[in-house]
Amino acid sequence: MPHTGKSILNASFFPGVFQILRLLSRKQRLKAIENIAISVGVALLEVFSLTIILPLFYYLIDPDKSQQAPEVLRSVILLMESISWIVLVVGIILTFALKNIFSVWQMHKQLDFLNQLYLDFSKRIYHRFYRLKWTDYAQTNSAETFRKIKDTPFEFINYVVNSYFLLITDVVICVMMISIITWFDYRILFIFIILCMPVIIFYFFFRKNVILKTDKSFRDLTPVTNIILTQGISSYAEARIYQKEDYFINQFIHISKITTTQLAKLKTFASLPTRILETIGIVLFAGMIIYARTSNADAKYIMVFIGLISLALYRIMPSLNRILQSLSQIQSYAYTVSTLKENLDDFPENFLNENSDSVDFKTSIELKALSFQYADKTRSLLLNNINIKISKGDFVMLQGPSGTGKTTLLNILAGIIQDYAGEIIIDNNVCLDKQSIQAWQSRLGVVSQSPVILQDTILHNIAFGEQHVAIDRNKVKAAIALAGINDFIDLLTAGLDTPIGENGITLSGGQRQRLCLARALYRDPDVLLLDEVTNQLDTKNKVYILEQLQSLCRQGKTIILASHDPVVKQYASHILILDSKTLTRS
Repeated sequence: MPHTGKSILNASFFPGVFQILRLLSRKQRLKAIENIAISVGVALLEVFSLTIILPLFYYLIDPDKSQQAPEVLRSVILLMESISWIVLVVGIILTFALKNIFSVWQMHKQLDFLNQLYLDFSKRIYHRFYRLKWTDYAQTNSAETFRKIKDTPFEFINYVVNSYFLLITDVVICVMMISIITWFDYRILFIFIILCMPVIIFYFFFRKNVILKTDKSFRDLTPVTNIILTQGISSYAEARIYQKEDYFINQFIHISKITTTQLAKLKTFASLPTRILETIGIVLFAGMIIYARTSNADAKYIMVFIGLISLALYRIMPSLNRILQSLSQIQSYAYTVSTLKENLDDFPENFLNENSDSVDFKTSIELKALSFQYADKTRSLLLNNINIKISKGDFVMLQGPSGTGKTTLLNILAGIIQDYAGEIIIDNNVCLDKQSIQAWQSRLGVVSQSPVILQDTILHNIAFGEQHVAIDRNKVKAAIALAGINDFIDLLTAGLDTPIGENGITLSGGQRQRLCLARALYRDPDVLLLDEVTNQLDTKNKVYILEQLQSLCRQGKTIILASHDPVVKQYASHILILDSKTLTRS
């Protein structure tokens, strides 16, 4: 994970805000500014609700001396004297009640904005993942991808954006409260600075040199822990057979021990701001008492003075605590800003290309001078100058030694791999490109060597990616009949609604293959691209499937089946041999 611990606040407060705003759309920026304005309004209301207690407190201590209060304070006291005490008390209660209601509304509005922001960022990154080239996808780390889609936006929203909201609100509160105290007696400000600043400076020095390093170590270890655990769970059968359970368990416990140690340190460090500020508060309060006792002020003035300080500390200390925590979180999660900048991608509301060219398939698929080499250039050409024409209705067997590129060729035909040289021409007319590939894919049914099995029902595995209400059960039943899996499903109590375990663990290899074939057939495709779909079937089921595929070809479907199985030769109308980087007819 690219996390250097560098703070976005190293330059200043505003560049950090501008970096965040650049990640947002215009509408989102306006919403963010609106929420900031409301947060400031809440902060001002918070200060106002506390300061209205001051004149009341001053008056209650010594009504006779209230005329000696500062002018603004005296004016408020005179106003209070002209109002009934019941009205005054009710007014103060209503002020606090309205302040709290407004605060709750502001919090709800802010959280709603943050939630929408998180969903938008996750959606955009998820879309970007599906736009990866196949060669880039093959090199991705699933734990890291999961973190980019889910965790990074969550951390950015909750620990950077939300921290800025809190920071702005609490800075306003602290500045206003300190200003009021200073207005009452400016010497308090100097006492506050002398007592507090050394402790705050020490905390940030300690954070920079210790906490950020621990935080980086913890974040680097988290995806490693997930990978180790995933590998251990996926190796269930092999681990038991080879009696290597302890190897995977010890690996996980070792990395978890390091991770939990770092987490314990972080939680300990996280409690420091509260402890530090509590100490500052006591020291400050003690300093105020010493100052008051050594001055020539009378006892009632001292009571007002201490009461004012107590009231201010009641609100300032929590705000200072949140300010330190907000700054700490912004520093810790500053890396999310650059990570999101790298991974966010604009996309249309409809992910499918609305301007995609239409592709009719009535006569043929032609490969012209098609070549392919992996982007890293560490391997030689896998496919070189392939020229072949496949007619509509053909049942083509694609044969060749392992590793010669059969799966790669199927992926090229499926539009998964697009960075090839040469052309794929449909009906002597349309050359497949980015503009037409989605229209072409809508005509395909694909079964890979290792097809994905959803942890869902049989029904939803066949009607892959469709909402439940949109599923055509008649089409599903027709597909499972063609795939020869209806007898198995009929024996199940819940039938099509039977849940399948993770990765289809409750199914045999042959059942998984036929289930995925039914998924491809459900789409009623013009072209079927099949990769070793019969290698786990018994002879009876294999013959049944091949006969069904042969029947589909007679109905005008085109099938390209990569296989080593000699039985397939008896049913294929054409055999293409891929060897030495070239494709030839048998």
